[in-house]
Amino acid sequence: MTGKYKVINTQDWSLDQIAPYGPKITAAMKQLAEKFPIDVTVKALAEEIFKGDRQLWLILDQNDEFVSFCCTSVATTPVGKKIVTLSSHAGAAGLDCTDDMCAVIEEWAWEQGADYCAAEGRRGWIKALSGHGYSEYACVFRKPRPALTEVAA
Repeated sequence: MTGKYKVINTQDWSLDQIAPYGPKITAAMKQLAEKFPIDVTVKALAEEIFKGDRQLWLILDQNDEFVSFCCTSVATTPVGKKIVTLSSHAGAAGLDCTDDMCAVIEEWAWEQGADYCAAEGRRGWIKALSGHGYSEYACVFRKPRPALTEVAA
């Protein structure tokens, strides 16, 4: 444990180990899905975790109570750089768990041979992440497809 929170990778946990946290994990995933309905569903997140495409990290308080979760994924760029990306963070701890979350996940990433750690999230994370050596790398721009009635006009 690094500080105020315990950050635990559940990748090798059995369903019995995860089960006590299940309802709170699901509630936090629903919170995330409501905030980002075109990007996230509880079902899709769970499937990615069960398939091993993402790692589920639990963030617990000093009493081992669930306060948040986040996910990581591991990818290799076309030029061979391995990147561990933290994403899909939700729960009551919010930005308060950034210090512990970054410390534990970065240590794990370096153990995996990662060349970089990255984080995907809202702009509100800039201040918290910049204190850990992260800087803005790219921006994502989106434009929704016009409604069919607007296209026909």
